Amino acid sequence: GLIPGSVYMKKLIAVAAFFYVVVLSQGQILQSTRFVKGSISDGEKILMAYLLPLEKSFNAIGSRGFDFQRSANGKSFVYSFGVQLAGAMAPVRDKTYNVAGLGLSEFVASDPSNTLAQTFAGNSNTIGLATRANIKVPSATFPFYTTKPLLKLQSPEGSGTALLGLGFLTASVYTNGKEAGIRIMPPIRVPGTDAIVYSAGGTLRAELNTLIKPMHSWPVIISVVTGLQYTRLSLDPGLAPEGSGAEISLQPENGPYDTQEFYISSRVIPFELMVQKEVRKLVIYAGAGMNFSKSHTALEGNIPLYKTDPTDTFSIIIEDFKDPVSYERLTASAYLNVGFKYFVRSYGLNAGYSISEYQGFYLGFGITL
Repeated sequence: GLIPGSVYMKKLIAVAAFFYVVVLSQGQILQSTRFVKGSISDGEKILMAYLLPLEKSFNAIGSRGFDFQRSANGKSFVYSFGVQLAGAMAPVRDKTYNVAGLGLSEFVASDPSNTLAQTFAGNSNTIGLATRANIKVPSATFPFYTTKPLLKLQSPEGSGTALLGLGFLTASVYTNGKEAGIRIMPPIRVPGTDAIVYSAGGTLRAELNTLIKPMHSWPVIISVVTGLQYTRLSLDPGLAPEGSGAEISLQPENGPYDTQEFYISSRVIPFELMVQKEVRKLVIYAGAGMNFSKSHTALEGNIPLYKTDPTDTFSIIIEDFKDPVSYERLTASAYLNVGFKYFVRSYGLNAGYSISEYQGFYLGFGITL
């Protein structure tokens, strides 16, 4: 559980997690995994193109929203607890992808003049895709059969928004110019879906003014910040053979299909140089940094692949592949942060904006002890 007996805290996290976006995600991701049934290689290429903005958004969120204390004011230790919302916005160029540019070997666009498909961050428009391989279908006229593609699918719809956000619980401790913090989104099953999302990480901050004697008198505080954030979204894709018994030829060795899992994980390590100025109750800050990230996407379990029957009969052979999709993306991107933190007694409000390939924001509320 999150915090035993704390119904209020559970509701607070549920609101902060932007579940509007996550609820939408399951249907779209399930659509994107279906292409593996027509071609393992093509399915992975389509997944990579479609999920690009989702993976990069997780990476961007992992480097946003560093929380920090105000000055210790004579205390040996300062503790802070709070909640935070961090979000990222996909750029326009990552809302679509060109199917013709993916180098697909089996799937082709049903309409060669319409090859632009939506990514996860795109809209609800779809295009038709079909396999090059055909199967024979019985017909009442000579030669008593016609041909049709082995598999026809619509490209997956986008979620309808380029914005993705996650909510966190935060805690930190500050002492003598050094600060350590954690940021956690406990595993939560999105209501009405099979999707589970969670995130956990930590940050370290060192105030150079406090640690380096010649900088003690500087009018601004210079800090270096780093951390690590891990985020994971998983769901059951439910990929099983579809079609009439006459078309599908199942073998005794096929299945089971009830142990499948599709997941996206993100590991992010940011490095940032931050400048902050405190004026009474207000702290204004700006920072520049680099974000190093690795995302891993996988489809695991027994996955059915449609194949033409080598005997040239009116049926589709099902061949199972175990753990057919697994790929990683390594990225490095620069970013600028600007923001403020406003204090009223022991309460603090933190808000900021990030300028990068994936624009971002963060908003937090905390209590300082």
